[in-house]
Amino acid sequence: MSIEFVRVDTLSTVFDVWKRILEKHPEVVKQTAKVYANRPHGETADQQVEVLPRERIVWSDDERSFWGQPNEIKAIGARVERRPQDYDSRIDYSGAGRWFNDGDVLDIDKGHERSFVMIDFESEPSKELLELTFKTLKDWRSDWYLLDSGGSFHLIIDKLVSPEILPKYFGQLIMDLARYLQSTKSMLYGHLGKYLIENCNDKRKLRLWIEDVLEKFGHKDEPINSGRLVFPIDMKWIAHVIEAIIDNNHNDGYLRVSSKHGSVPVLIAQQVEEHITIFQSSNASFNRNQPRLLGF
Repeated sequence: MSIEFVRVDTLSTVFDVWKRILEKHPEVVKQTAKVYANRPHGETADQQVEVLPRERIVWSDDERSFWGQPNEIKAIGARVERRPQDYDSRIDYSGAGRWFNDGDVLDIDKGHERSFVMIDFESEPSKELLELTFKTLKDWRSDWYLLDSGGSFHLIIDKLVSPEILPKYFGQLIMDLARYLQSTKSMLYGHLGKYLIENCNDKRKLRLWIEDVLEKFGHKDEPINSGRLVFPIDMKWIAHVIEAIIDNNHNDGYLRVSSKHGSVPVLIAQQVEEHITIFQSSNASFNRNQPRLLGF
């Protein structure tokens, strides 16, 4: 597997990335998105979830042209709808005409629902976290895109799977990362990932996992005396995504595309056809302090 370093004047944005992904997947016709008020990390805000026609995402060049109001935080979701394999080219499967012109509310056909594999990281961006991410993904043959959001990394793995088996993929990512931590922590977190793999079809056991994670895990900006565990991947984010899958709703599983820290998320590395490219730019994308050490 080859790695190439490429210097660019300006890093590609999250909107550029989603355009590339959807261009590779003409079969994807709808995708979830949400908007919500800006709140401190960990605080709940009123959220508006909507299913968008693919055109709304493909035609968006920046957060201003994307769906939602200017003062809202905007995010794109993992869940999509694919058109039938025997599709009729005369049919508007995305519902773009009805959505744009008539204001219709779209939904995702459960029979054609799939999900990209996405992850929100907890640790702040750093060279160490980048290297850890590469090690974690070295055996993943799927294309992937790693974005710097200013406060953490966002990962999009270009693999469409049934939402019900997402816990298995989350578990594998947790295990693959955990093996590079200290031995005691590696064993603890590795078991958490293995549990997801072994029980991905058992809703009762998944709920127990969710309860345990939400109780014991925190965020890096919480006081250290809170006693909460912190993992490089945002475990609470994963817990909420799995809970949404079990409850059969679209309330979780989103990655931010709005500006924060001075920029929308930008592409810093990708793997396409088993070739890794690391993008470097002398122009700072974000206004942020010196990143702290990894929280594990």
